[in-house]
Amino acid sequence: MGIWQSAFPILQRYIPAHRNNRFLRFLDKISQVYHLMFENVNYDCENNGELLLLKILNNSNNLNCVFDVGANIGDYSLIARRVNKKCRIIAFEPVPETFNLLKSNTHNLKIEIHNYALGNKLGKSLISVTNDSTLSTLLDYEQEYAGRNAEYIEVDVRTGEEFLLGEIDLKEISLLKIDTEGYEPEVLKGFRSHISNVNIIQFEYGKANLFSKYFLYDYFKDYARDFHIGKLYPKGVKFYQSYNWDLDDLLGPNIVMVNKNREDLLSLLSRY
Repeated sequence: MGIWQSAFPILQRYIPAHRNNRFLRFLDKISQVYHLMFENVNYDCENNGELLLLKILNNSNNLNCVFDVGANIGDYSLIARRVNKKCRIIAFEPVPETFNLLKSNTHNLKIEIHNYALGNKLGKSLISVTNDSTLSTLLDYEQEYAGRNAEYIEVDVRTGEEFLLGEIDLKEISLLKIDTEGYEPEVLKGFRSHISNVNIIQFEYGKANLFSKYFLYDYFKDYARDFHIGKLYPKGVKFYQSYNWDLDDLLGPNIVMVNKNREDLLSLLSRY
């Protein structure tokens, strides 16, 4: 340890002064790739912990109703249906062309689909659509800043509160999954007080939050009183005792919040 302590100041001076050195650039690239893997920057639902989360809930009889917000063509809904053949799955996708693919992919699987977005207010809004349908977003920013060329179409926007008021028999949402490219905070706000009906919330968190200007700091400020907050990994969730700014690395992919009324679920997810 003493050797490293004495070497660190030397390296700290040497490395930044020789940034164009090919070997140092190679080491930097390797370390970045390693860190991304270490922090589970993986969007494959089968391997990044999303499938595991569904299985844990199903195996403990806690997978009764899944909301898939930002369903795209239905990949997540299909995985949820594979895990549980009977649970209620409700998918929301506002882009008409993408919705048609969702409809085709979920045909005869008893997955409820809705061709509108969930947000913080009722009405219509412009959504940006790119060649990659997974990047569609209602977030108000110029897509060119993110290196994307987009067109804008008008879509319907409703709220989670409005939906639940029309579903008087739906008392509990087992899992609210949100993938809306930075629009996640608006989706959550739209549930209003009905957010207490949700056991687990899973949402993407990454660089799109630079444009939403809503960070983990804000999630802790707005939700930590009622939810435990942590990051999803392949073997479970690492829950945070409190916020610190090192958590706001914007690496992604998924944050999980567990309702504090369901300490049993916290225990189940922390066990893995």
